[in-house]
Amino acid sequence: MPFGAIPYGDRYAKNKLAKLLNIRGIPSILIYGPKPKGGGGGGYRPLINSNIREIFEHGDVIQSFPYIPQPYGDINQTTEDIKTHRFIIVFHEAGDDHEQNEIKVAIESASRTYQENFDCNGRPIKMCYALRTSGLCESLRSVLRLGPPRDHPTLVFLDIPDSGAFYLAPAGIDVTAETILSFMESPGQRLQI
Repeated sequence: MPFGAIPYGDRYAKNKLAKLLNIRGIPSILIYGPKPKGGGGGGYRPLINSNIREIFEHGDVIQSFPYIPQPYGDINQTTEDIKTHRFIIVFHEAGDDHEQNEIKVAIESASRTYQENFDCNGRPIKMCYALRTSGLCESLRSVLRLGPPRDHPTLVFLDIPDSGAFYLAPAGIDVTAETILSFMESPGQRLQI
């Protein structure tokens, strides 16, 4: 390996480093930015992303560099902890390529509008699409009791930090940036994981 490594037997150093960097699972991949200009800060480098493992396993490692977390994207490639953040998720695993591309465009547009115009009061919402029957997408579909993938998209507002709350948009809703934002403001009946 062309990078520094802690010897496997040095559990003390491994545990101290894991605690310092808030590592919860091995392997973990973190990326730090350059040292601040002016030479200050000692060895300090700003953390850009604390979980890029999923990008290396399933993403585009070239186009995604330097792996700055986006406020929208594929739920299977999310770098945010699903247990500590709120998410809007559009499930449409059974959609054809055209339908899935429309979902991606709607999510990106809604996310940009949300970032520019809404005050999130310190509780931002990440917007994701779930288009594959694998990984986190599959696990969430099961936990939320959504049943098998259908011909129409399923829009979910997931708020696990609020004691496992989630909200479902009406079945058959036409998923656009506007309907996503409207659903966020008035999600309807609270459901429980």
